[in-house]
Amino acid sequence: MKRKSGRRRGSSICRSKDPRGKPRGIADKGRCWSPPFTPLLIITKLEQYDYQGATALAVVMLLGSFAVLLGLQLLQRHLARPAHA
Repeated sequence: MKRKSGRRRGSSICRSKDPRGKPRGIADKGRCWSPPFTPLLIITKLEQYDYQGATALAVVMLLGSFAVLLGLQLLQRHLARPAHA
């Protein structure tokens, strides 16, 4: 499979092809990228009037994003230190 950098065709995110040789779409199985799923779950919970469930999902998502940001900050700080001679 050849990939052209920086270019996309239509809604296809991945350059993989199905067994018949057609490019796979965004909703096909075997895709290399999937859209964010957690916001959809939160909206579904809100539509079902499950506010506690939606809040719990949102809090877990928020804590996860904070953990990623903290990890990146610590990594940047570690890499920016001058080497001790």
